[in-house]
Amino acid sequence: MRCIQTLAIAGFITLFGGIVSTSPLQASSVAAIQLRALDYLHQGLAKAKQGRYQEAIAAYTQALQSNPNDVAAYSNRGLAQRELQAFSAAIADFDQVIRLEPKNAIVLYNRGETYARLGELKEALADLNQAIQLQPTYPEAYNARGVVYAKLGKLQTALADVNQAIQLKPAFVYAYANRDQIRVTLGDLQGAIADCTQAIQLSPNLPDLYWNRGQLYVVASDRQAALADFQKSAHLFATQGK
Repeated sequence: MRCIQTLAIAGFITLFGGIVSTSPLQASSVAAIQLRALDYLHQGLAKAKQGRYQEAIAAYTQALQSNPNDVAAYSNRGLAQRELQAFSAAIADFDQVIRLEPKNAIVLYNRGETYARLGELKEALADLNQAIQLQPTYPEAYNARGVVYAKLGKLQTALADVNQAIQLKPAFVYAYANRDQIRVTLGDLQGAIADCTQAIQLSPNLPDLYWNRGQLYVVASDRQAALADFQKSAHLFATQGK
């Protein structure tokens, strides 16, 4: 899940509330520093939204120079690092957030998902377990944990987690896509096709979904349906410039 967290305002209010006992001059100085950090944070969020992740990272770093305990800046810099596949740097940023906020379920999820991309499945599972313990209705965490269990070969446990993700979030496209992969591995070809079809209905412009379903149709010996899906996938890739 790549959701950008908007934690800056909460952090700003907390810091602002902490200057009551300082002198007016000190208060003005602290407030100016925090406003500068907030401005850099907003710049980073804007750059990240545009896909300009290196520039976003630079802005978040500026925010952290003004406020070394800015949870939102660490968290969003970690997300930008992950987009650039700088996974170790992303984990280092998420570590800082968890140091400051040990019960931050969103960042535990993000770190766990990053560990999974690195293939460090034990660490990923520990973070995702903790995220779910802290927030039991977190569909993205169940979906990510299901993927980890699938990689560990625990397919029934993986299926249960992805089922829970879909129950919590019925329009969760990627959970359906993951469940179709788990089902085909378990030998449930028709169930896999049904899941992939549901994912396509929810998000009809994702070319990978048509390609995946086309492959399933090949296994099912439905060559006409497979060809139609492959053609649709190729058309979407071409029109989207992928």
